[in-house]
Amino acid sequence: MIVTLAYLRQKFDLYNQQVFEGRLPVPRLKVNNSRSMLGCVRYKSKKRLFRQRVFYDFTLSISAFYDLEENVLEDTILHEMIHLDILSNHMIDDSAHGPLFRQKMAEINSRFGRHITISHRGKLQQAPKDKPVQNVLAVSQLEDGSWGITRPSQSKVFELYRDLPKYVRLKETRWYNSRNPYFCSIPRSLRPKIYKITKEELDKELEGAIPLEFSRSAEGRLVLKPAESK
Repeated sequence: MIVTLAYLRQKFDLYNQQVFEGRLPVPRLKVNNSRSMLGCVRYKSKKRLFRQRVFYDFTLSISAFYDLEENVLEDTILHEMIHLDILSNHMIDDSAHGPLFRQKMAEINSRFGRHITISHRGKLQQAPKDKPVQNVLAVSQLEDGSWGITRPSQSKVFELYRDLPKYVRLKETRWYNSRNPYFCSIPRSLRPKIYKITKEELDKELEGAIPLEFSRSAEGRLVLKPAESK
């Protein structure tokens, strides 16, 4: 899975509430193309009275250079959020991954069933750049006016077409075929699940996508095909 800014924002907001009780300041969130670091937190610092050093102006970055399993990507984001928690609360640790960091990491791993580590172990696969993947996408507007994307597993397209309206309150759902690699960052879904996205970003990334429609074949089977022009 390749990180996107929309995904990073979604996970940061989710984990800030679930794991960090909403106490983290919202940093600038960035996606970069670093080969050497999966993630990092950058900041500015200054000294106050009694030589106390404070940290501010945070930027949390995640690399899109590698294609990661989603659980590894989530743990990488959480790893950087631990750094942000320590820095933004002006805590003192012995080193970047000292006893305080390791304590917080162990607590989160135990409480939430995560597998955050000090450094990534295992072979990293570079994200593909020249082989765009064809994706069938369900683009939905929810009742609150927000937008989201479902990227069904190929075997679940027709099932999710039937089930999405049953489990999620939707105003409408449109289906598309897109080769934009942006959508490869969205996990394939076996069950009704919607990943939020802004309308501006959605319109940008859907440029060139082919609208699809469901219909019945002569034998009565449900089929998915390019939508007819109207």
